[in-house]
Amino acid sequence: TQPKMAARAAGIDDSLAPEELAKRLSACQQEDWSVPSDAAVEIRSRLKEELEMTNLRQDDGAPLRAINRGKLTITYRRWFRGKFPGKEHLMPAAPLRAVRLTTAGGAYLAVNEEGVPKNPVAK
Repeated sequence: TQPKMAARAAGIDDSLAPEELAKRLSACQQEDWSVPSDAAVEIRSRLKEELEMTNLRQDDGAPLRAINRGKLTITYRRWFRGKFPGKEHLMPAAPLRAVRLTTAGGAYLAVNEEGVPKNPVAK
């Protein structure tokens, strides 16, 4: 959904016509490449916003609250169904959470006697 962002990540000129951009992005899918450092910060922050669903906007520009108490809101579900009709199966079941496994000395990865993680997020 963000071809210009993908182009910057792949080191492709993002001012190309959409058809040419799509062709070049398809061609570089099999190649090894790294994100140029000048684009890395922007791409990282955009990915974080998208994955955490923190900066969603309705068509009129009004903020859309997608998450309340760890669950997707009814407003978000209605917005998603309206924006992507017939694609309800692609709607996330819950927000994605970013967890630093180094927090608390790696306590997120602690396991019980049966080898099952103690932390529900790690399960």
